[in-house]
Amino acid sequence: MSEVRGLSAVLQKLNKTIADIELHTKEGLTEAALVVKADSVKGTPIDTGNLRGSAFHLVEEDGKHKFSAIVGYTANYALWVHEMPAHYNFNSGSNKFLEKALLKNQGRILQILVKHAKLK
Repeated sequence: MSEVRGLSAVLQKLNKTIADIELHTKEGLTEAALVVKADSVKGTPIDTGNLRGSAFHLVEEDGKHKFSAIVGYTANYALWVHEMPAHYNFNSGSNKFLEKALLKNQGRILQILVKHAKLK
């Protein structure tokens, strides 16, 4: 049986490449989440500012090198305001502020993820 030379160097480079991909995936999801969060805050109705101030984003790893991004609001009435009827007279902002931000930024999110997916 012949010995394979340089295998450890190849494995080391492969592991570094995988780590780079994971890092860039997380960076891309973070940037995309920040875009959606910022845009949704702009469309969030404002009375006291509490709802806008409760916006958050989080990027998590499931332990198997799979990442997910979460954008949301911690104010206990956020869902209620988000789901208000469209005909409700808001002083500023509108209903479905998070959903609208996500839909509006679909193309930009894809661009961000593609940009980060390219190895540097």
